[in-house]
Amino acid sequence: MEIPIGLYEISDIRSYFQFVMSQNNHVMTNTETGSIIYFIDFVESNTNYSIDILTYPVPASLPTGYTSSITFLGTETNPRLTLPAGINAIFGYAEDFTTDAGSSILTFNSSVTPNVSPDNSVIIVCDQVLNEFSN
Repeated sequence: MEIPIGLYEISDIRSYFQFVMSQNNHVMTNTETGSIIYFIDFVESNTNYSIDILTYPVPASLPTGYTSSITFLGTETNPRLTLPAGINAIFGYAEDFTTDAGSSILTFNSSVTPNVSPDNSVIIVCDQVLNEFSN
């Protein structure tokens, strides 16, 4: 997945990631409610100054009441996510960080403070301007 060039918040990256997962049919959809289940999620943790990555186990087989194009492996296992160079610093993880496989909900915390906006800007305000036409 390649994120288009732009200025994003983590919520924007999360939304785009979920869009791509939906387009690639890497989700399950509840046939009654239409709600979509994603197996990887990003959560901002303001108390820990981190971006947490959560992975959820993909079931061994398709549960009743759901549709999916996923190839089920016969055992519950979490998807693995690798953060390549560039985005790893934005999320606060080591380069080529990879989540572990497992069969339960797993949470991974940033190892350093995320740098969500690497393109910094400075706003300068000057209140010492003489303007004869304004107070």
